[in-house]
Amino acid sequence: MNLHENSYLGRKVFFAYPPYYITNTIIPKLSEAEYEVYVINQYQKIKPILQKFPDSICFFNIDADDLTYTEWFRFIKSFEEDEVLSTIFFGVLSQHAPKIHRERFMTDIQLPAGFIQYIPDLPALTDRYIKILELNGALGKRKYIRADCGFNRSIYVDLEVSGVRIPLILQNISSVGLSCYANKTHLPYLSENSVHRAVFHLGSTTFTGSVIILMKREVQERSIVVMLFSQGLSYSSRNIIREFIRDKMQENLSKHMEGIPLDSRDYSDNSEEAIAERNRENAPSLEAATEEEAKKTENQKNESSEDEKTKSAEGTDSTGTPADSTESPAETTQAAPAEEVQEAKSVQEDSEPKSE
Repeated sequence: MNLHENSYLGRKVFFAYPPYYITNTIIPKLSEAEYEVYVINQYQKIKPILQKFPDSICFFNIDADDLTYTEWFRFIKSFEEDEVLSTIFFGVLSQHAPKIHRERFMTDIQLPAGFIQYIPDLPALTDRYIKILELNGALGKRKYIRADCGFNRSIYVDLEVSGVRIPLILQNISSVGLSCYANKTHLPYLSENSVHRAVFHLGSTTFTGSVIILMKREVQERSIVVMLFSQGLSYSSRNIIREFIRDKMQENLSKHMEGIPLDSRDYSDNSEEAIAERNRENAPSLEAATEEEAKKTENQKNESSEDEKTKSAEGTDSTGTPADSTESPAETTQAAPAEEVQEAKSVQEDSEPKSE
């Protein structure tokens, strides 16, 4: 899927370990802007959940204590190994990360949703998140998020029509309207386009307002009534509805993920992966040291060979004969030439006495 492609239903937005200012300020603003936002507060659940929702957006708070900065880096980097998880649009948020870690995240991991540092100006920070979500198509083509309520009798609406109390159990709800299950015997009292006073019971929260009946229909042998909130619904009541929607969607997600296998991978510095990573990082220096040692050994061999040659040269004369060698007289006496022998005989004959 293209980075900026707008899918029809948009993208789910997850915050992993959101800090206080995210939970209490930014997430409500995102919900008000109709973004579908969820929270995950256990890193072992992050991968299993995101694998169920490809192309989602997830912001990781790397200041969370469950993992160190290095472990968070190793954890997020590992998403690249999975075909589904590699489709997730990552973002990293931090208030305290040192510069060396910030730079590592920004240079060694692709972060389509950016690296977001905390700033005290929360409205400006909220706008930054909204711009990132807009850029990555989080809204899609839908206008409102809707929470399914199942068939819970503690979540209902009481209407008063012509003095008759009509309880309607919620099927689903959005910030602009709701769909309810109705008893067939009550349908004649519910005319389309009619306006009625209503009391809303959303779990432990109760408030009043007005609704407009938009339509009635039969769905799988059940009677369904669709209503819109009147324009006069107060801002505080709409905030209650949005908070209920957010909580209900979070609850539905938790139910959906019950029993899933948790991520058991070891991201600590003592893991086999971390040790292999350190070995790879140290490999160039070890190779250089080995090469240097080999050169040193080779130089020593060359020096030894030169010394041997020098000693050999110093132990011979110019003719190649060893300078300190001695030869016996017999070895050095050479045969006299024939002329010298003949001359010696003549001298000897002259010196002998002659007989007269």
